[in-house]
Amino acid sequence: MTVLVFITVLIVLLLILTVMVHMRNRKLKSTLEEQMAERRLLDKIYADFTAVYYVELNTGSFEILHINDGTNVKKMNLKQGDNFNSSADQYAVQYLYDKERQEFKDWISTGI
Repeated sequence: MTVLVFITVLIVLLLILTVMVHMRNRKLKSTLEEQMAERRLLDKIYADFTAVYYVELNTGSFEILHINDGTNVKKMNLKQGDNFNSSADQYAVQYLYDKERQEFKDWISTGI
């Protein structure tokens, strides 16, 4: 009798474990699908733009997602986490005519 109870408990534990693994796999699959959709979107954006950044508008820090080779901004050696507005100002000073700088800065500024 004790052996039957033990086997029953093991089977129940195995079923619970199986359900937990299945739920975890579903969550991982969902996360993977979201990341793949995001990657497809980014690949389309990369084809259309010279440079793509993720900018945290509250702090001004940014992450470089993509920069085409041979572009002016590639020569600037930007670093992750630098201030986006400062980097944009630096770009404007190095590569734009005086009369175009302020319009560029106003257009690209994060407002911080």
